[in-house]
Amino acid sequence: MNFIRRPIKIGAVTVLIVINVLYGTKYNLKIINMRTVSGLDVHKDSIFMCILDEQGKKTEEKFGVTTREIKRLGRVMQSRYVSDVCMESTSIYWMPIWRLLESDFRLHLVNPLFLKQLPGRKSDVKDAEWIATALIKDLVKDSFV
Repeated sequence: MNFIRRPIKIGAVTVLIVINVLYGTKYNLKIINMRTVSGLDVHKDSIFMCILDEQGKKTEEKFGVTTREIKRLGRVMQSRYVSDVCMESTSIYWMPIWRLLESDFRLHLVNPLFLKQLPGRKSDVKDAEWIATALIKDLVKDSFV
């Protein structure tokens, strides 16, 4: 049997359509709701990104804080079908990122005190991964923006 897999973005939800082709004429559609999220650890001179999906696939990358880099960050997240983005409210560094990404993603701003309760985080990439993990498990409480 041949399988054709195609992710399709419908609003803020990415749906994976798996087509099972039998004998070239009949087919069955199986729609699987996949949620893909991104955690951002924002600093004065860098942004660490971690993208997680419900199947456990992980993508990590570091970006700069210029407008060009933030737009590239947005393009990378769109290419991976990210629907939700979560970041800590670190000083004022989150504001330009929020403004540049708010039209393309559902954004969540979280109090850093909440996220620091997890022991064992040793690097900025791990911080971004924990932010994404907390978001995909619906453990975050948004701050008012």
